[in-house]
Amino acid sequence: MEKFEPRRGAEKLRDSLNLSFGRGVIQFSPIEEWGQRVSELQVLLVEDDYDAATLMLRALEKVDSSCVVQILTDGVQAIEYLASGTIPSVVVTDLKMPRKNGFDVIAWIRSRPALADLPVFVLSCSKEQADIDQALKLGATAYFEKPLSLTELLEIARTILSRSTPELKKK
Repeated sequence: MEKFEPRRGAEKLRDSLNLSFGRGVIQFSPIEEWGQRVSELQVLLVEDDYDAATLMLRALEKVDSSCVVQILTDGVQAIEYLASGTIPSVVVTDLKMPRKNGFDVIAWIRSRPALADLPVFVLSCSKEQADIDQALKLGATAYFEKPLSLTELLEIARTILSRSTPELKKK
């Protein structure tokens, strides 16, 4: 498998995933707004690893083909995206990313009253208890370790989508 390099990899990820699977739509521009269909789950996936992003995208699509997945490749992009006012149903973030990491994303989300009920899931390679404890202390809804089998990844996708918040009240 090819190792994802954030500087060149973001463009590769954007180019290779800029398509639709079933009815699911992949969007990349933080400027573009998601459609406001109530029945559609909107997932913000913050992942700098090409293979991990692709696998999670496919698992989410397999569980719910109508979900809309926004993929961003670092914490700065995620915070800018959320600060623009677009609130997804759920956030799935890696921890170890360039610029701002997943801890920064969780802390930023939990510091905003309007996002207090937003489910935030961590999907990370780190098996360090300190990382797990810190993510949960900051307010992550749950912590999942990678790498995963396809069966485990599908189960995680089911859990994430079942605990998402279709409509968050702005406070």
